Amino acid sequence: PDWINGIPDGGGLRDYNLTRTRLGVVGNFDWHPSEDAKLYIRSSYSKFQDHETRDQNLLADFTGAEDGTTTGTAATTILVRHREEDDNTKSITLGGDFNVGGGKLSMSGGWTRATKIDPIRSEYTFTGPTVSATYDASTYPYSLLPSGDDAGVFNDPSAFKFSKLKAETRKTYEQIWQGRIDYSHPLPIGDESQIQVGFKY
Repeated sequence: PDWINGIPDGGGLRDYNLTRTRLGVVGNFDWHPSEDAKLYIRSSYSKFQDHETRDQNLLADFTGAEDGTTTGTAATTILVRHREEDDNTKSITLGGDFNVGGGKLSMSGGWTRATKIDPIRSEYTFTGPTVSATYDASTYPYSLLPSGDDAGVFNDPSAFKFSKLKAETRKTYEQIWQGRIDYSHPLPIGDESQIQVGFKY
């Protein structure tokens, strides 16, 4: 609670191994059947994929935080997370501009769908022993590491026991339909004055 003199009660080191792929495609089409009409289609597709494994070495419940000292004990945990992510967004808009009754009529309608799929999001927890730990504020932002005879605890797989598996599958999407119509007509008042009306849903 006292940031100036407080000591962190935990800290972790993470290593990310991942491959990310991005793809984007845009298609635009225009047609001018006459001087008074212009039709168009605007479309796009984007895709994002992420294949990720993250290893985390975690120290928690550092006792030095309780009395403000830089030495104490901490619980050790290794967390291994595997995640697959597959996202995509599709959109298409159809519209046109027309000269009607001395004014300009603009209409458009569009559809967009965004999908996010995580076919697997798993995290394995391996619990280790309570070890001696030291807090060092001279590094940036700080260091909280096993110390003394326990300094190499994270290099000893036999010190950790499998304790939990959390596995999830996620899927969500958002879909939007929208349309608009606008009409503008010049007015013989002042310089380039006009009246505009419109509707959007």
